[in-house]
Amino acid sequence: MNENELGSQLKIYTELRKENKDINVAALALAALADHQSNLLTPKEKRIAYLISLSLPPFGALYALKFYTSGKSDGKTAAYMCLGLTVASILSLFLITGLMFKSSGLSTQQLEQAPQQYQDLLAP
Repeated sequence: MNENELGSQLKIYTELRKENKDINVAALALAALADHQSNLLTPKEKRIAYLISLSLPPFGALYALKFYTSGKSDGKTAAYMCLGLTVASILSLFLITGLMFKSSGLSTQQLEQAPQQYQDLLAP
């Protein structure tokens, strides 16, 4: 149940209260709110998933899949966030790696010749 559904449910309860004074709107509202809160991911779950998405990018996609299929109210939002963080982490990893190679002065030809040089050093 999302916030809009919760608001419409509370409006229904207040209209019922107008028709019948014996209805306890506060108890109904608390029950609806408790049901809404139980259908959310815990902050600890989200925090762990976001940290893993940033630090171990491929595994962030697994959390995204888990949250997307969880059926929780905020599951899809958390899944999109995990997926976004995973993609951002992978892109930044490639960018940083590319910048490190550029700043080291190594060319791809030198990297291709390196195994041959090591073999020449180890030959008797």
